[in-house]
Amino acid sequence: LTQHWLTHWQYDQSTSVGEQRELQLDDGGRMWLDTDSAVDLWKQAGQQFIRLARGEAFFDITRAPFNSLVIETGNGEVKAHGATFAIQRNSDDMVVTVELGEAQILRKNHPSVIVQANQQAHIRNDSSIPEVITLNASQALSWRNGQLMFENQSLSSILNVLKRYDKRIMLFRDSDLSGVRLNAIIDINHLDDWYDGLEKVLPVNVKRVGPVIWLYHR
Repeated sequence: LTQHWLTHWQYDQSTSVGEQRELQLDDGGRMWLDTDSAVDLWKQAGQQFIRLARGEAFFDITRAPFNSLVIETGNGEVKAHGATFAIQRNSDDMVVTVELGEAQILRKNHPSVIVQANQQAHIRNDSSIPEVITLNASQALSWRNGQLMFENQSLSSILNVLKRYDKRIMLFRDSDLSGVRLNAIIDINHLDDWYDGLEKVLPVNVKRVGPVIWLYHR
């Protein structure tokens, strides 16, 4: 009970592993919470504020173009208006991906960073210089449509992402599977179908025993 309160009840909105949720914001914007995510929401002087405590959230504020949205994370704030974008928080690391418009990253004692459409900025707590790359933002954020899309990714990196969506304990060795690369479109709600297909097309065995799933190179 205590653990459940710590992970869910202490926040205004949260999702469990494998769960996703769409929420309407007071100013007309929308927010999607990805798996195992939590946020607090409040308004101050007519300004909508959100604190992303963990996980990932996608925001669409194109229907409220004149209202700005401020999202607080562990190591800064993200401010945007009239944009669609996502923020992922892993401890004090922050990843900002913009699909439409632009978002501004504000950190104490650091210059602000503008992230534009089809760009992604990765900011680490111990790094003063963000890593900004160009990418297909719609593909990177396809989770909000119930899919995960990967292009020429190692199997180990794909499985590390799937750990966030699968309630089971996943066991594998990065060194065994990092050399296996593939393109994949995975239905978040039917992970076992993808695991079954994996064995048919790749030299990989998938063993499922109770709450454990074990993948290894054969």
